[in-house]
Amino acid sequence: MKKFLGIVVLGLLLSGNAYAEVQKLVCISYNKNWTYELQKNKSGKWCLPKWKECNNYASDDKEIMINWTNSEYGHFKNFYIDRYMGKFIFHKFMHERDTKIEGTCSLKEKKF
Repeated sequence: MKKFLGIVVLGLLLSGNAYAEVQKLVCISYNKNWTYELQKNKSGKWCLPKWKECNNYASDDKEIMINWTNSEYGHFKNFYIDRYMGKFIFHKFMHERDTKIEGTCSLKEKKF
């Protein structure tokens, strides 16, 4: 009986996140020209699936930061979100052009 209860308890502990929702953020620029979708992967890192990049900076409850660099071409992208204010700054430098986009982020709502 003890073994059976042990198996049941262990099964419940291990299946706790089996149906956990994937957290998603939608970030839209102030001029509505740019939309970015971020999602949290299984290891707890925020990712931009569009870039196939995840944050390499320790995100906390205050901020999320995702960086991408190609030193061969001198390109970089930086995506920063202030989680308290719900605002983001996307900064990129590619092909001799410096671009900065700002906007707001919110949790993506489920459709059904």
